[in-house]
Amino acid sequence: RTGGNTDRFIIDQDGNTTQTGIATASDFVGDYPLSNRRINMNGDFIINQRGNKTGITGNGYHCWDRWYYNNHGPTVSLSQDSSTVPVGRGFRTAAKVETTTAAGSAHAGNVMALSYKWEGQDVVRLKYGSAQAESLRVSFWARSSQTGVFVTTLRHDNKIISKQHTISTANTYVKYTWDIPGDTADGLGTTNANSGMYIVVYISSGSNTNSGGLQTSWGAYHAAHMGAGNTLDLVTNTGTFYITGFQVEVGETVTPYEHTSYAEELR
Repeated sequence: RTGGNTDRFIIDQDGNTTQTGIATASDFVGDYPLSNRRINMNGDFIINQRGNKTGITGNGYHCWDRWYYNNHGPTVSLSQDSSTVPVGRGFRTAAKVETTTAAGSAHAGNVMALSYKWEGQDVVRLKYGSAQAESLRVSFWARSSQTGVFVTTLRHDNKIISKQHTISTANTYVKYTWDIPGDTADGLGTTNANSGMYIVVYISSGSNTNSGGLQTSWGAYHAAHMGAGNTLDLVTNTGTFYITGFQVEVGETVTPYEHTSYAEELR
């Protein structure tokens, strides 16, 4: 109540509000943008200047722009797929990884993974190594012809943090989310144009990568921890894995995928 005995803002017992006049907020909690929330590029895999590839047996930037693919064991096809996307979510493309020739047997060094890197100068704003270190929210859609656990891992310098995601039903898109606290203990070792941080989606991996302990909080890097608990097996089985709407954003809340125009994403 302001201005004498005149009621300006009323909240009744059911939580309903009534307002007269103008209410002005002096500040907002969290200085997060309404646009440019997504700090990674090409999260819906709409830019594919290299084109689809078949017969892939090794590592490289084979297909989708900005996304690196690690492969050891099976022979795979990588493609930008427009026929299998989450229905009613605004996506028209997804990354498709298809094992066309499975490995004859599992080996410790087997791996199938997508990764995305940031230059240090683009993530120094996360304020790692200070009490003000920013939290990140990761969200994406994925499906597979196999059931099992796949793993996402964020790494900077010698620090990692990971999350397991379970595919319980084959051939069904599910939205997965991950809340990542800021690393208050250690800052970024690189704050220039070199790689400062990267995130990996471990589709399938062998014991060199999946036999360690799952780091659910920031901890020391070890190769065996990177895909800890990964059980999804598209190495010794033929099949498919799809992913789209991959969004990494700064803040305390997972927001819907930030769609941008093709021209802006390409730029």
